Amino acid sequence: MENSIHIDKLLAGHMTAIDLLCSTGTIEFATDVKTVQNSRNGVVYKVTYEGFNFSLLFDSSHIILERCGNIIDYLLRVNDPNERIKVRICFEPTKMGLLVGDSILFEVLKKIEKDKVEEFLLSQYKTIEYSSPIYIPNSISSWARKQDLVPAIDYLDYDYLKNAVSSVFAAVEGKILNSNMYLAFWDKRSQTKNGFPKIEIHNHNTLLGLIQDECLVKGLEVNQEPKAGSGNVDFCIFGYIRSIGIRNICIEVKNAHAKDLKKGLIEQLPYYMQHKSADFGIYLVLWYKGDYFDKPQYEDYHLMEDRLHEIRNKKGYSKTIRIITLNLSGRDKVL
Repeated sequence: MENSIHIDKLLAGHMTAIDLLCSTGTIEFATDVKTVQNSRNGVVYKVTYEGFNFSLLFDSSHIILERCGNIIDYLLRVNDPNERIKVRICFEPTKMGLLVGDSILFEVLKKIEKDKVEEFLLSQYKTIEYSSPIYIPNSISSWARKQDLVPAIDYLDYDYLKNAVSSVFAAVEGKILNSNMYLAFWDKRSQTKNGFPKIEIHNHNTLLGLIQDECLVKGLEVNQEPKAGSGNVDFCIFGYIRSIGIRNICIEVKNAHAKDLKKGLIEQLPYYMQHKSADFGIYLVLWYKGDYFDKPQYEDYHLMEDRLHEIRNKKGYSKTIRIITLNLSGRDKVL
């Protein structure tokens, strides 16, 4: 199927193409009942790209939301063709929800105490959880730029680029928490009772899905690099610096309990940076220690970070390597 994106004029001013090309987001707009009643398979928005699809249709009083084969079919509860309704769509890597604000809902809201409104609205979403996390294909960013769907961004200097890339990874833990995605980083097939942390390479696609939408918005290109000299570099992120051109930043992912945690910081990542001509790198450490896992020996990840900072600084990498830790010990939140 040909790659394409369509946004109906109904959504003008309410969303852009970028909103459809993210792994997490909220779309909200207003319409009237007759528009939904009279439409026959009417496309409100639709994006199709290499097996990924995300669409919203109006069809004979039905509002149909689909994301990669996961479907929510909502039948309007009101029949007055002139009534205005509000439609809100929320989507995350693990689930999506549809809320329709109509006269029935608004009447109930009038009787609810203010501090209970948010809780009530959450209960009114029609939701569906995916059997596995859904992310947009990594290559969609290049396609989107060629289609002029996202703005071209150039950074003033390398420091701006470093800060932009660092902020992308610093936001990942919040996304995992908000989407309750801890279990995605644990191997449930393990023979141990509580599972076992996945090896680093098995987390790459999950991490990629969590950063690619923000990279798209920030004008960054993210690639999983196959080889760098005699080893692998996990990610390379490219950005355009004004008057200089394209520059890249290397990212090495390492489990906190890995035997080569120190080596990854002071040998592997600097080696990759040298071979990729990168002046800055991020050491992304995945921390699992908690109720279900007892490694490494540090009591908490802050103590581990202090030690890693000490090692990094002694090697003279304090200005060229940033250490970011993701706390993935929260499996009790999903069990």
